[in-house]
Amino acid sequence: MMEHGEGSAEEAPKKKPVGTKTKIFIGASFGFLVLVVVLIVAGSGGTPDDASAPANPIEAAVTKALSRSNRDVPRVRSARLATTGGQVTVEWSINDNFTGGMVKTGARMDVAKILEAVSKAGQPYETVKLVGTFVLVDRLGNEKESSVVQALYTRATISRINWDNFLTDNAYLVAESATIHPEFQP
Repeated sequence: MMEHGEGSAEEAPKKKPVGTKTKIFIGASFGFLVLVVVLIVAGSGGTPDDASAPANPIEAAVTKALSRSNRDVPRVRSARLATTGGQVTVEWSINDNFTGGMVKTGARMDVAKILEAVSKAGQPYETVKLVGTFVLVDRLGNEKESSVVQALYTRATISRINWDNFLTDNAYLVAESATIHPEFQP
């Protein structure tokens, strides 16, 4: 009796060795697949500073309009519509930048983005109060997150702004009232 494999007419086909090019292709394909999965998982993370969705349309609009914070503070501290009086209050942290001038310009750009976001959020409001914060250093060298931009805008003013041509240099000038820290004045 013959054992299987010994002298049988049917021999198992010989496997072709896997070449270097094939190994590289398989490795690159696997790496690409891992990268895609990582990007999908990372991209599904909700809002920039918080994994939970904003509780109201004003906060959602403002959070979407502003970029992520580049400092260790939340970018949007609060954005809410008062239940009486129709005032929207937005408190946000101003991002740091390479120069003081760029930080000031960034603050004015933030004001324009916030006002446009509020105007397009579809919520009833009469006024918008903005409070922007940034870290200041006192005479003794102590750092403290402080209010550096406070501005009040009416719905009437905001509705007249042409967002396609609005110059951010005018962000504080069109306010009904504005208190700007000396370090942030244009």
